[in-house]
Amino acid sequence: MIEKLRELSEYLPRRRKRQFVALTLLGLVGGVAEIASVGMIVPFLAALLDPTSFAKFQFMNLDWEIFRLANHEWVVLLTTLFCILVLVSGMLRLLVLYANNKFCFAIGHDLSLLAYSGTVRENYSAHTQRNSSEVINVLTTSINEVIFYVILSCLTMISSGLIMVAIATVIVIIVPAYATISLGLLAAVYIALTLSLRSKLQRNSALITISQVRSQKLIQESLMGIREIAVDAAQGTFISLFDNTDKGMRTAQYQNQFMAQSPRFLLEMMGTLVIAGLAFVMVNSQQAGVGAAISILAVMAIGLQRLLPVAQSFYQSWTMLQGARSSLDQTLDLLRQVSKNKPIQSVTELPSMQTSLSLVNVSFKYPDREVETLSNINLTIPKGVAIGVIGKTGAGKSTLIDIVLGLQLPTSGHVTIDGVELTPTVMASWRRQVAHVPQSIFLLDASISENVAFGVAPGAIDQARVIEMCQQVGLDTFIQALPGTYSCAVGERGVQMSGGQRQRLAIARALYKRAAVLVFDEATSALDIQTEQDIVELLYSYRPELTMIFVAHRLATVERCDMLVELVDGQLVINKNNSKTANA
Repeated sequence: MIEKLRELSEYLPRRRKRQFVALTLLGLVGGVAEIASVGMIVPFLAALLDPTSFAKFQFMNLDWEIFRLANHEWVVLLTTLFCILVLVSGMLRLLVLYANNKFCFAIGHDLSLLAYSGTVRENYSAHTQRNSSEVINVLTTSINEVIFYVILSCLTMISSGLIMVAIATVIVIIVPAYATISLGLLAAVYIALTLSLRSKLQRNSALITISQVRSQKLIQESLMGIREIAVDAAQGTFISLFDNTDKGMRTAQYQNQFMAQSPRFLLEMMGTLVIAGLAFVMVNSQQAGVGAAISILAVMAIGLQRLLPVAQSFYQSWTMLQGARSSLDQTLDLLRQVSKNKPIQSVTELPSMQTSLSLVNVSFKYPDREVETLSNINLTIPKGVAIGVIGKTGAGKSTLIDIVLGLQLPTSGHVTIDGVELTPTVMASWRRQVAHVPQSIFLLDASISENVAFGVAPGAIDQARVIEMCQQVGLDTFIQALPGTYSCAVGERGVQMSGGQRQRLAIARALYKRAAVLVFDEATSALDIQTEQDIVELLYSYRPELTMIFVAHRLATVERCDMLVELVDGQLVINKNNSKTANA
């Protein structure tokens, strides 16, 4: 666990480490205050019982000639001093609690931002090899558990441990025999519980994490496929799956919670029995006077009253820490992945394409497959050309498009823009020059303007251009009929729009971007033939500024293209040329 916490700290800003040192020092100050407040119990009680007896304590051997105080004045002084120390100690504990919580949630923000930004920025290929529900679970659940049950628990254990040691030390110094026996019994109970429950806590931790991922995945899939679930009347099956998954998780959670809180009640009973036993022993031993007996019992009672909550806090934090091991592992796994898959930032600006885009001996193989998806592709696409890409499902069309868009790097071969090779150092610059209109359109649950100007801050949107693009793709009439027109929200995944309207909006988005290369991946499949022809006619009106790549099954979509290529089992086997020259 210590090694994992050390690794976690490597992902945090340096200032957090300095803040951690400051919190530790604050905890030490709180421990000193506890020593002082508990240490004042005996002289305070002694002064109350016998105002002259406090002078017997070595550390209170004051010079009477200097202070010249009457006995009752010493009682007032000691009472005031005791109360001040108690107040200072309590205020310091509140300050430690406030500082720990603030520090903990600041770290939580650091981790969440790092994990989210790293996930969004990491290479596209990493996303194709990972289940999105696992990532969502880490970002929404695991990191929260790391905040509450790992970081905060560690800070609580440190501060509670320091205070616990301070209180126990003072009690042992004042009443060594009785304190040693009493504290030994309490420590034995905690040690026994720790050893017996550790493996159970870890098993429950793994079960909770696995169940959370399954629940997240099930909820995500259910909401995305709610139409199919309703049509097939499959609600009962999904409810049963959720019931089994959630029930196991809740059982493990309540068991962990019970194991964390139950020692408190056991130790409160033991503490009361210890005080009763001490009172019985001292009364029957007749070795101590009434005043001394009351002082000893008061020290033990007040000391245990201060010690038990701190000890319980330490133990509860330990159980939470053990119960969150799997969440910590998941968080570290994601942080490692996003660090490893972090793309190289563009350090070179790629000029706008002037002549051509070329694929030279391009091959590509996915890590989990033995056969190449693309094999030795050679293709040159001049600027201003409209090229059609056809082929059966699984022929490699989508992979070819991903390489053109700069989402995937070829396993071998390379892509050039005007003779400049697309390397990771220029990839981000190239992506700003291309736009993609897929068959399945992604829409934000935001306004139409924000969806057209995708990725642009609301205050920076060129509203006039948004309206112009929507008019050109035939969306303006539909939008003007909406409440709020361009500020109207489209609903989650665009549920308030038809398939054709969503694709029109996606085309408006691509045109708004002012990209040099537009890729249409079955983008007009949801449109009727006449509307598709109108959209294609519109797109051709942008030539020769635009280079367009159409991926389609319907030949009518690509019949006007200058070039037509076909992919068969990852190989470019047909190259039909209508007006331009291409190399294959």
